[in-house]
Amino acid sequence: MKSDKCISEDISKNKLQKSSHKHDYIVKEINYKKQILVKNKRESFYLVPVKYKCSICGKVKSKHIIKHNK
Repeated sequence: MKSDKCISEDISKNKLQKSSHKHDYIVKEINYKKQILVKNKRESFYLVPVKYKCSICGKVKSKHIIKHNK
């Protein structure tokens, strides 16, 4: 990867400070009640919505994890 020093120098210091930390997401909520069953010819699995929260800035991100049936 190229270093993006030349780009970050042009951005105002305020923006640079806001985006300087890496998000440290921890699992906030796993919602098994809203899981979605997905079936195809080979397999069936559940998509479970999970909410992640950054422990540094509090930004919430959600995505689905796959839970396989056994």
